[in-house]
Amino acid sequence: MNHYVIDLQSEKCLLFCFPRLEEDTAHIAYILKFLQNGIQNKHFLEQNNQFIIDQIKDNWLDDFASFKLKPELQILVDVREKLPVFFKDSILDSYYFRTRVCEPDFKKFITEIIDLILKEIHIEPKMHHVDDLYTLKGVISDLKADNATENEKIEIKYNLHHYINEQGETKTVNLILDLYITTKYNQFGLETFELYDSLYKKFAELIKKAMNKCL
Repeated sequence: MNHYVIDLQSEKCLLFCFPRLEEDTAHIAYILKFLQNGIQNKHFLEQNNQFIIDQIKDNWLDDFASFKLKPELQILVDVREKLPVFFKDSILDSYYFRTRVCEPDFKKFITEIIDLILKEIHIEPKMHHVDDLYTLKGVISDLKADNATENEKIEIKYNLHHYINEQGETKTVNLILDLYITTKYNQFGLETFELYDSLYKKFAELIKKAMNKCL
C-alpha cells in the first residue's frame, strides 16, 4: 500500500508512501491534479494507489489526462521522477522547500548546509551527484519513536536533494528532504510521525539559516 498526505495550504508539501515504489510519481501527479482543482475534502490516507486513482476518476468529469499542473506543482513531480531510488521497503516522508538562493550561490548554499549539519547533527553527510541533482545523505541515530519504550531506539536516514528551479529568467535553488526508516524498524510504523515532524522542523531551520547566509 502507498499512503499520501499532501498539504497545499501550508508551506510544506508532504508526500508519504509505504513502500517506496519507482512508479509513484504517476500517483503523486494524479493526486496533485485532484487537489489543485479545489477538491480537498476527500481523505485518501490508508488507501492503495489504484483505489485513490479510481476515486479521483469517479469524481472528475472532464478530461483528466489533459489537465495541467501549476508549474510549482509540476516541478515536484518532475524532480521526484528524476530522483534515484536510494531505498526500498521504507516508511518515507518527503518535504519540499523553495528558497530565494539564486543559481550563482548554489555551491555556497550546499557548503553552508553541510557545515550546519556537522554543527547541529554532528555527522558529516555524504554527497551523491546524479545529473543536475546534488544529494546529501546521512543517518541520524539513537532516536526514540513516538510511544516507544525507553530502550527502543531507531535510526532515521535522510536524503537532502538540491536542484535548480527555473521560472522564467529566475533560477533559484529548491530542495526536497527525504526522511525514512528501513524495514529493520517497520514495527514502529506510523509511530514515527511525530519524530519525522520534529526532524523536519530541525532541517527547515537549518535550511533557513543557510539561505540567510547566502542572501
